[in-house]
Amino acid sequence: MQPIELAKTLLDWQPSGPYWFPIQSFRQKVSQADQTPLVTADGADRVLEMETSLPLEQASGREPGEIMRIGVFGGSFDPVHLGHLWIAEAARETLALTELRWIPAAQSPLKSGGPTASGSQRMTMLQLALAGLEDTIVDDRELRRGDVSYTVDTISDLQRELPGAELVLIIGSDSLATMRQWHRAAKLLEMTTLAVVRRGGEPEPDFSVLQGLVDPERIDLFRRCIIPMPLIEISSSELRERVAQGRSIRFRTPRAVEAFIRAEELYRPTSS
Repeated sequence: MQPIELAKTLLDWQPSGPYWFPIQSFRQKVSQADQTPLVTADGADRVLEMETSLPLEQASGREPGEIMRIGVFGGSFDPVHLGHLWIAEAARETLALTELRWIPAAQSPLKSGGPTASGSQRMTMLQLALAGLEDTIVDDRELRRGDVSYTVDTISDLQRELPGAELVLIIGSDSLATMRQWHRAAKLLEMTTLAVVRRGGEPEPDFSVLQGLVDPERIDLFRRCIIPMPLIEISSSELRERVAQGRSIRFRTPRAVEAFIRAEELYRPTSS
């Protein structure tokens, strides 16, 4: 579906009552400098755009030379849901991030099977969910790279592009527990500050799994970067199951994402 057709479909689909969608038209402009998509929105015109990104210091209004703290939030986002948005906002507040990059994976090395929605569909859902948020970038580098998405490669790329910035990798406690299985885990932990999400009701994250991968001082730093969260019992797999069963996903994902899933007929069972 072409962007304008998508916009018309989303705006026309109103099952009951008035619903505001964050787009009136849909335009895409690709950065000639680095091809990095930056999601912004013009509230007056209700436009979702892919704008050419400015240098980060200029875009954020920070003084030249001031250290930037950039959050890196990766995942399949198949689909993005309100739990993801809560985690991102908690990370911004807890860690005082200059910027947050959402990076959809082409294929996670620790998950069996690939995503259900295509890379372009998952990108569009993220753009719809994040339209209008300041200092937020939907970064498609892993989708463009294709194949298995290794976080260490992505962080290496970002280090080269953003010299001097502190890169903060946002993960769940379940991912922390599998850190020794990650590709070049020791190198990754040298390059990033690890920020682990602690959901309500969960025990303190167990950082002992990092012993021998990184020095004790860095482990102490990671402990100071825990992101506290309330317990949110929602997952992408649950949303996919609900759609497949013909059940509602309202209030579990942004309204525009829900409309896109319906317009694209995502996650429905295939006819035999």
